[in-house]
Amino acid sequence: MKKSQKGFTLIELLVVIAIIGILASMLLPTLAKAKKKTNRLKCSSQLGNVTKAFTTAADEYEGMMPWQMTVEEGNSAYRVFAGGNNSNPRNTRNGNWGWARFIQYAWYLGPIMDSIESAKGLLSPSDPAMARNNAIQVAETDAGGGNGWGVRNRGGRNDSHFNHRAVSYGLCMGGDTLLSDSIVGITRNVDGDARHKNGKETNDLGLGKDQNNNGYRFNGQYFSGATQSRQWLGSRAHMGLHLSHASSGKWADPVTTATQQYGKRYLMSGLDADQGNVSLSDGSVKMASSADLAAIIQAHGAAKGGNLTYQTTAVLRPNTR
Repeated sequence: MKKSQKGFTLIELLVVIAIIGILASMLLPTLAKAKKKTNRLKCSSQLGNVTKAFTTAADEYEGMMPWQMTVEEGNSAYRVFAGGNNSNPRNTRNGNWGWARFIQYAWYLGPIMDSIESAKGLLSPSDPAMARNNAIQVAETDAGGGNGWGVRNRGGRNDSHFNHRAVSYGLCMGGDTLLSDSIVGITRNVDGDARHKNGKETNDLGLGKDQNNNGYRFNGQYFSGATQSRQWLGSRAHMGLHLSHASSGKWADPVTTATQQYGKRYLMSGLDADQGNVSLSDGSVKMASSADLAAIIQAHGAAKGGNLTYQTTAVLRPNTR
């Protein structure tokens, strides 16, 4: 009597494999979407930490954000870390109030660095394009043997210059501890013209007549708390942006932005169209749509009575350009 055959036939195995393949193809997009959502939540949390670092620093400087300090206050604050021949170890650069308007230097205040702990906190999990450069900056060792902030040893002296290609978050020069609706941080995928992006520039003309008459008519400028006058944004040709400009006020659409000459370098691959995060000086972080962002910018521009004579929506927006 023949024994009954055990196991699957070749046809049965092929059918099972085909079913598994179909199920996997259905499941993978769902998993990818879930991972993007998780990363965006982590990004939101990190942006909140960055904002907290700046408000914490402001507590130590009479409530002033770095971009609001007077020239004398700003010089003194930034020279604690980078004071040329006066610091230990000595620095190749001499910190000053203008560092607050450069994404490459704004971080170099002790309270900010202590609060964020290391440059890892400036990298969003939704922004893999910045990951390699961020890792390099974190690993860089300074003249004193410390690391974590992109400060390198240059002939026994510290060289403080953070790579803008290692940062996922922009900083708003209108962030103000006295104005709870003011914007402090924003994911770098916010839309807006830039000369090195698409040959155009932005200004704050959208804020209204009074502001226009007091200095917002000029591309790439903002109203400085340090000098109470117009000043240029640092690296304005490719990182300067005004949220109130007609080209901004929304998140960059990956499809249309990619058609611009260098548009892809202003995108975060982990964030889709109509997605981004923005933080306010009250510590809140909004996972905002473009409509939400527009309302937040409007509230920011309308806020009055803060440390600045005139409000600004100027932003330092890092990119891979």
